Amino acid sequence: MLRKIQEYINNFHLRKQITALLSFVFVGGILVCGLALAIILNQNAQAQIIAEAEVAFKTIMAVRSYTNLNPSNMRDKAVEIFIYADFGFGR
Repeated sequence: MLRKIQEYINNFHLRKQITALLSFVFVGGILVCGLALAIILNQNAQAQIIAEAEVAFKTIMAVRSYTNLNPSNMRDKAVEIFIYADFGFGR
């Protein structure tokens, strides 16, 4: 099998051999560059998702900590908003 391929390539003229070689190099380079780009973009996407998740987690923890330390302020504010908004009482 390999001998048949070698004979087929040897029957090519030099111009066809160079064209085939350059074509294979070009296609190989495109494949390698595409794979490298896909890996880099995947890593960047993962890093961005992790960073946004950390910000969201810190925000949630800050809100939780605030509501645990000041529950009466939140309750009073909610009652005040409810009364003034629903019954139209002035402030």
